[in-house]
Amino acid sequence: MEGSKVVLTLLVVIFSANLIKSVLETRANLGRLDRLKKEVSKLASGVESLKREEEYKKSPEFLEREARDKLGLVKKDEKLLILPEAGNVLESDSSQISNRTKIDKTPNWVKWKKFLFD
Repeated sequence: MEGSKVVLTLLVVIFSANLIKSVLETRANLGRLDRLKKEVSKLASGVESLKREEEYKKSPEFLEREARDKLGLVKKDEKLLILPEAGNVLESDSSQISNRTKIDKTPNWVKWKKFLFD
């Protein structure tokens, strides 16, 4: 009788350990499955976004925009207006601008001293 109780107890312990191990592995696999489903969903939305971008890039509107922006092409009877950039101002214009506005070359610390203490 004593020996059969020990064997039975040992079998119950082994069975319980295997059951707990299986439950923990199942939980871990379910968590992994959820993470993978989220990743698949994210990748699927990325694929949809890329498909929409591909369709747009095949459209005539995209080709026209690229021709205008990158190649500087215009449609028939259109005029292209090129404005100078801020750093490319003509010398005569820059002299007129400097004559109109005075630039205060006082150091900032002096300005702050005047502002705070005077």
